[in-house]
Order: sequence, then C-alpha cells, then structure tokens
Amino acid sequence: MDGVLTKHPSSWSFVHRHFGVDNSTNYSLYRSGRISYSTFLEEDVRLWLSKQNPISQREMLLLMEEIPLMDNLYEGLQVLREKGYVISIVSGGLSWLSDRISKHFPFDRIFNNAISVDRVGNILPEGTVGVIPDKKNLAIRKMQEEMGIREENTLSVGDSDFDVSMFDASGFRIAFNPRSQSLVSAADLILYSEDFNDLVRWILKSH
Repeated sequence: MDGVLTKHPSSWSFVHRHFGVDNSTNYSLYRSGRISYSTFLEEDVRLWLSKQNPISQREMLLLMEEIPLMDNLYEGLQVLREKGYVISIVSGGLSWLSDRISKHFPFDRIFNNAISVDRVGNILPEGTVGVIPDKKNLAIRKMQEEMGIREENTLSVGDSDFDVSMFDASGFRIAFNPRSQSLVSAADLILYSEDFNDLVRWILKSH
C-alpha cells in the first residue's frame, strides 16, 4: 500500500512528521531485535501522544486524506479487477489509510495494522498487528491457502526492503519506485512512475 498505492512512502512517517517526532531510536531497537513489532508500534504511538494528548481517531482519518494517491489509482485497479485479478493489500501501514483507499475500491483481502481507540474515539498506545513488516510472506501464504492461489500465479508489488519476504512467496515480483537495493535485487521488474496505469500495463504484459 504505502509507496505503491500512494506517492508518500509511509503512512507512519507521514504521521511522525505531522507531530514532529523522531522514531529512529524505536526503529533501531526493533530492527536489532531488542523489542517486538507490537512494542515498536506502541512506542511510536506514545511518541505522538507525547506531543498531543488526546488525539482523536477522526483527526487521524483526516490526516490520511492528505496522503497523495498514485495518479489513476482507481482506474488502474478497476482494469485489473475486470481482467480477473484477485487484488489484496498486504501492508505494515496504518489501517486508517487502507480504510480511506478501500472506500472507493473493494479489495479482496486487506492485511494491515490497526491502532486501538478508547470509548470516546481517542487513540491508545496499543493496537492489533495484522502484518509484521518483514514477514509479509506469512500473509501471502495465508491468502494463497485460503483462496487456492498458487505461488506461481501470485504477483507482488513493493517498494521497500520490508517487501523482500513478500517477494519470496510470489511467482512474479515488481519493484515499484523502489527505495531498497535488496528489493531491486529480488525483483523481476523494476519500474519508476507515479502513474498507476503504468504499473497496470506492465502487470498485464507479464501475466
């Protein structure tokens, strides 16, 4: 989702910038294995709350509306749907962003991470982890099993090193505006564009 369906590479970093926080320490702790991903998620939310408390879910939803989408996103998704593709989001990004995008296109499956809210609609420093970013292959495997899709018929599109594991479970791999050399090395196709229709044309050529 982030960086593939959107021009901004990360819904998390978009929120960090909005609140003026730096999560580099949390990120380093997570990448070194000293904290779990769920703890990483919680600590990032605590950073936001250290700058503003409370933060309403409504404010977060409005913030997601500011993230620019790829040009011709919905047109391109509809073309893929008409060609018979099963289309899913597998993202470590925020569920608020996928909620926004999926209002205008019915994805077949959505795997993401959600921040909890209290009874009055303010966010809490906890959440539900649906996708561990560097283990996206687990979501792909689950979907393949549940929907009867073979690996060789699975096409994945990613932009960061967190997408390498997703590529491992896919028969064809596209690095779309990649920000990671490891992803480029694992890709069958490398494409740079802010027009989603360009990606769709290459998907239809390859499959």
